[in-house]
Amino acid sequence: MSNDEPGSGSSDYVEWKGWVDQTPFGLLSAGEAAYFTSELKDVRAGRDGIRDVLEIGYGNGSFLAYCRSKGWNITGTELDPGLVQAGIDSGYEVFAADRMDRLAGRTFDLIAVFDVLEHIPQEAVPAFLIELSGALREGGRMIFRFPNADSWLGNPLQNGDPTHVTAIGYLKMTFFALQSGLEVVAFRGARRHGFATSVANGVYSLVAGPVIAVSAAVKRALYFPGLPVVLSTSNVVCIVRRAGASR
Repeated sequence: MSNDEPGSGSSDYVEWKGWVDQTPFGLLSAGEAAYFTSELKDVRAGRDGIRDVLEIGYGNGSFLAYCRSKGWNITGTELDPGLVQAGIDSGYEVFAADRMDRLAGRTFDLIAVFDVLEHIPQEAVPAFLIELSGALREGGRMIFRFPNADSWLGNPLQNGDPTHVTAIGYLKMTFFALQSGLEVVAFRGARRHGFATSVANGVYSLVAGPVIAVSAAVKRALYFPGLPVVLSTSNVVCIVRRAGASR
Protein backbone atom coordinates (compact mmCIF):
# COMPACT_ATOMS: atom_id res chain seq x y z
CA MET A 1 0.00 0.00 0.00
CA SER A 2 1.27 3.46 -0.81
CA ASN A 3 0.22 5.76 1.95
CA ASP A 4 0.37 9.32 0.80
CA GLU A 5 2.09 11.67 -1.59
CA PRO A 6 2.93 10.45 -5.09
CA GLY A 7 6.44 11.66 -5.66
CA SER A 8 6.85 12.86 -2.07
CA GLY A 9 9.96 10.76 -1.66
CA SER A 10 11.67 13.72 -3.28
CA SER A 11 13.78 15.74 -0.85
CA ASP A 12 12.28 18.83 -2.50
CA TYR A 13 8.86 17.96 -1.09
CA VAL A 14 10.17 17.33 2.41
CA GLU A 15 12.14 20.58 2.30
CA TRP A 16 9.09 22.49 1.01
CA LYS A 17 6.99 21.11 3.86
CA GLY A 18 9.62 22.28 6.35
CA TRP A 19 10.07 18.80 7.82
CA VAL A 20 13.25 17.80 9.65
CA ASP A 21 15.47 20.69 8.52
CA GLN A 22 13.21 23.53 9.67
CA THR A 23 11.35 21.69 12.44
CA PRO A 24 13.05 18.97 14.51
CA PHE A 25 11.53 15.54 13.99
CA GLY A 26 9.02 14.50 16.63
CA LEU A 27 8.66 17.97 18.11
CA LEU A 28 5.40 18.21 20.07
CA SER A 29 4.53 21.77 20.99
CA ALA A 30 1.97 22.61 23.66
CA GLY A 31 -0.32 23.83 20.90
CA GLU A 32 -0.08 20.60 18.92
CA ALA A 33 -0.66 18.52 22.05
CA ALA A 34 -3.78 20.55 22.87
CA TYR A 35 -4.96 20.24 19.27
CA PHE A 36 -4.61 16.45 19.16
CA THR A 37 -6.35 16.09 22.52
CA SER A 38 -9.27 18.15 21.23
CA GLU A 39 -9.37 16.29 17.92
CA LEU A 40 -9.62 12.90 19.63
CA LYS A 41 -12.34 13.84 22.12
CA ASP A 42 -15.07 12.04 20.17
CA VAL A 43 -12.95 8.99 19.35
CA ARG A 44 -13.75 6.05 21.60
CA ALA A 45 -11.59 3.31 20.19
CA GLY A 46 -11.44 -0.33 21.22
CA ARG A 47 -13.12 -2.01 24.15
CA ASP A 48 -10.59 -0.61 26.61
CA GLY A 49 -10.05 2.77 25.01
CA ILE A 50 -6.90 3.58 23.06
CA ARG A 51 -3.80 1.47 23.58
CA ASP A 52 -2.39 0.62 20.15
CA VAL A 53 -2.27 3.25 17.41
CA LEU A 54 -1.21 3.16 13.77
CA GLU A 55 -0.46 6.38 11.92
CA ILE A 56 -0.33 6.36 8.15
CA GLY A 57 1.89 9.07 6.70
CA TYR A 58 3.34 10.49 9.92
CA GLY A 59 5.27 13.32 8.27
CA ASN A 60 7.42 15.11 10.82
CA GLY A 61 6.29 12.92 13.69
CA SER A 62 4.31 15.27 15.92
CA PHE A 63 1.43 12.79 16.33
CA LEU A 64 3.91 9.99 16.99
CA ALA A 65 5.28 12.10 19.83
CA TYR A 66 1.78 12.84 21.09
CA CYS A 67 0.94 9.14 21.26
CA ARG A 68 4.19 8.44 23.08
CA SER A 69 3.34 11.17 25.61
CA LYS A 70 0.01 9.42 26.27
CA GLY A 71 1.69 6.08 26.84
CA TRP A 72 0.13 4.50 23.75
CA ASN A 73 1.91 1.98 21.56
CA ILE A 74 2.43 3.85 18.31
CA THR A 75 3.44 2.43 14.94
CA GLY A 76 3.91 4.60 11.87
CA THR A 77 4.41 4.38 8.12
CA GLU A 78 5.91 6.93 5.74
CA LEU A 79 6.78 7.22 2.09
CA ASP A 80 9.93 9.32 2.38
CA PRO A 81 13.06 7.29 3.28
CA GLY A 82 14.58 10.20 5.20
CA LEU A 83 11.53 10.50 7.42
CA VAL A 84 11.50 6.74 7.97
CA GLN A 85 15.11 6.91 9.14
CA ALA A 86 14.34 9.92 11.34
CA GLY A 87 11.56 7.94 13.01
CA ILE A 88 13.83 4.95 13.58
CA ASP A 89 16.57 7.20 14.97
CA SER A 90 14.03 8.66 17.41
CA GLY A 91 13.14 5.21 18.70
CA TYR A 92 9.77 4.77 17.03
CA GLU A 93 8.45 1.62 15.41
CA VAL A 94 8.15 2.93 11.88
CA PHE A 95 8.69 1.57 8.39
CA ALA A 96 8.29 2.40 4.73
CA ALA A 97 4.80 2.65 3.27
CA ASP A 98 5.42 -0.26 0.90
CA ARG A 99 6.12 -2.65 3.80
CA MET A 100 2.58 -2.98 5.13
CA ASP A 101 3.23 -6.72 5.26
CA ARG A 102 4.97 -6.01 8.55
CA LEU A 103 1.55 -5.41 10.07
CA ALA A 104 0.28 -8.90 9.21
CA GLY A 105 -1.87 -10.22 12.05
CA ARG A 106 -1.73 -7.01 14.06
CA THR A 107 -4.73 -4.84 14.97
CA PHE A 108 -5.10 -1.36 16.38
CA ASP A 109 -7.61 0.59 18.44
CA LEU A 110 -7.02 3.74 16.41
CA ILE A 111 -5.70 4.34 12.91
CA ALA A 112 -4.85 7.99 12.24
CA VAL A 113 -4.68 9.20 8.65
CA PHE A 114 -3.98 12.92 8.75
CA ASP A 115 -3.59 14.73 5.41
CA VAL A 116 -3.20 11.57 3.35
CA LEU A 117 -6.41 10.72 1.44
CA GLU A 118 -6.11 13.76 -0.80
CA HIS A 119 -2.82 12.33 -2.13
CA ILE A 120 -4.39 9.04 -3.26
CA PRO A 121 -6.02 8.68 -6.70
CA GLN A 122 -9.79 8.48 -6.32
CA GLU A 123 -10.09 5.01 -7.84
CA ALA A 124 -7.57 3.65 -5.32
CA VAL A 125 -9.21 5.05 -2.18
CA PRO A 126 -11.68 2.15 -1.52
CA ALA A 127 -8.93 -0.48 -1.67
CA PHE A 128 -6.80 1.68 0.63
CA LEU A 129 -9.65 1.90 3.15
CA ILE A 130 -10.41 -1.82 2.94
CA GLU A 131 -6.80 -2.68 3.73
CA LEU A 132 -6.78 -0.33 6.70
CA SER A 133 -10.08 -1.67 8.03
CA GLY A 134 -8.49 -5.11 8.24
CA ALA A 135 -6.14 -3.72 10.88
CA LEU A 136 -8.93 -2.33 13.06
CA ARG A 137 -9.53 -4.01 16.39
CA GLU A 138 -13.09 -4.72 17.57
CA GLY A 139 -14.64 -1.34 18.30
CA GLY A 140 -11.72 0.45 16.71
CA ARG A 141 -11.89 3.73 14.82
CA MET A 142 -10.12 5.44 11.95
CA ILE A 143 -9.74 9.20 11.97
CA PHE A 144 -9.07 11.11 8.75
CA ARG A 145 -8.29 14.76 8.14
CA PHE A 146 -8.26 16.30 4.67
CA PRO A 147 -8.94 19.62 2.90
CA ASN A 148 -12.61 20.52 2.84
CA ALA A 149 -13.86 20.14 -0.73
CA ASP A 150 -17.35 21.31 0.26
CA SER A 151 -16.17 24.85 1.00
CA TRP A 152 -14.07 27.46 -0.76
CA LEU A 153 -12.09 27.58 2.49
CA GLY A 154 -10.52 24.26 1.57
CA ASN A 155 -9.32 25.40 -1.86
CA PRO A 156 -5.98 26.93 -0.77
CA LEU A 157 -5.04 23.70 1.01
CA GLN A 158 -6.31 21.36 -1.70
CA ASN A 159 -4.89 23.30 -4.63
CA GLY A 160 -1.76 24.57 -2.90
CA ASP A 161 -0.05 21.18 -2.81
CA PRO A 162 0.98 19.79 -6.23
CA THR A 163 0.69 16.21 -4.93
CA HIS A 164 -3.01 16.51 -4.04
CA VAL A 165 -5.01 14.53 -6.59
CA THR A 166 -8.42 13.89 -4.96
CA ALA A 167 -10.83 16.48 -3.54
CA ILE A 168 -13.10 15.04 -0.85
CA GLY A 169 -16.27 16.32 0.79
CA TYR A 170 -19.04 14.77 2.83
CA LEU A 171 -20.89 12.96 0.03
CA LYS A 172 -17.76 11.54 -1.58
CA MET A 173 -16.43 10.35 1.78
CA THR A 174 -19.67 8.54 2.61
CA PHE A 175 -19.53 6.86 -0.81
CA PHE A 176 -15.94 5.73 -0.20
CA ALA A 177 -17.01 4.36 3.18
CA LEU A 178 -19.93 2.47 1.62
CA GLN A 179 -17.61 0.92 -0.97
CA SER A 180 -15.20 -0.14 1.78
CA GLY A 181 -17.55 -1.74 4.30
CA LEU A 182 -17.23 1.22 6.66
CA GLU A 183 -19.65 3.69 8.15
CA VAL A 184 -19.16 7.31 9.09
CA VAL A 185 -19.41 7.97 12.83
CA ALA A 186 -18.67 11.68 12.64
CA PHE A 187 -17.98 14.23 9.93
CA ARG A 188 -17.08 17.69 11.18
CA GLY A 189 -14.74 20.60 10.88
CA ALA A 190 -11.22 20.16 12.18
CA ARG A 191 -10.79 21.59 15.69
CA ARG A 192 -9.43 25.10 15.90
CA HIS A 193 -6.06 25.75 17.52
CA GLY A 194 -6.50 27.85 20.65
CA PHE A 195 -4.40 29.83 23.11
CA ALA A 196 -2.03 26.89 23.66
CA THR A 197 -0.78 27.54 20.13
CA SER A 198 -0.61 31.32 20.25
CA VAL A 199 -2.53 34.37 21.45
CA ALA A 200 -3.56 35.10 17.86
CA ASN A 201 -5.00 31.60 17.44
CA GLY A 202 -6.81 31.86 20.75
CA VAL A 203 -8.40 35.19 19.89
CA TYR A 204 -9.39 33.84 16.48
CA SER A 205 -11.08 30.84 18.09
CA LEU A 206 -13.02 33.06 20.47
CA VAL A 207 -14.01 35.78 18.02
CA ALA A 208 -13.74 34.88 14.34
CA GLY A 209 -14.48 31.18 14.76
CA PRO A 210 -18.04 31.59 16.11
CA VAL A 211 -18.84 34.28 13.52
CA ILE A 212 -17.72 32.00 10.68
CA ALA A 213 -19.64 29.07 12.18
CA VAL A 214 -22.89 31.05 12.36
CA SER A 215 -22.45 32.37 8.81
CA ALA A 216 -21.75 28.84 7.55
CA ALA A 217 -24.82 27.48 9.35
CA VAL A 218 -27.01 30.07 7.63
CA LYS A 219 -25.55 29.26 4.21
CA ARG A 220 -26.00 25.54 4.77
CA ALA A 221 -29.63 26.07 5.75
CA LEU A 222 -30.20 28.12 2.59
CA TYR A 223 -28.30 26.04 0.05
CA PHE A 224 -27.90 22.53 1.53
CA PRO A 225 -30.82 21.94 3.92
CA GLY A 226 -30.59 18.56 5.57
CA LEU A 227 -27.11 17.85 4.20
CA PRO A 228 -24.40 17.73 6.91
CA VAL A 229 -21.71 19.42 4.87
CA VAL A 230 -19.14 21.58 6.65
CA LEU A 231 -18.77 25.12 5.34
CA SER A 232 -16.88 26.75 8.22
CA THR A 233 -13.40 25.19 8.18
CA SER A 234 -10.60 24.64 5.68
CA ASN A 235 -9.97 21.08 6.89
CA VAL A 236 -12.53 18.46 7.84
CA VAL A 237 -12.27 15.39 10.04
CA CYS A 238 -14.06 12.11 9.41
CA ILE A 239 -14.24 9.25 11.92
CA VAL A 240 -15.27 5.82 10.66
CA ARG A 241 -15.68 2.27 11.93
CA ARG A 242 -16.51 -1.04 10.34
CA ALA A 243 -20.14 -1.16 9.19
CA GLY A 244 -22.29 -2.92 11.76
CA ALA A 245 -19.64 -2.75 14.48
CA SER A 246 -20.76 -2.29 18.05
CA ARG A 247 -20.89 1.26 19.25
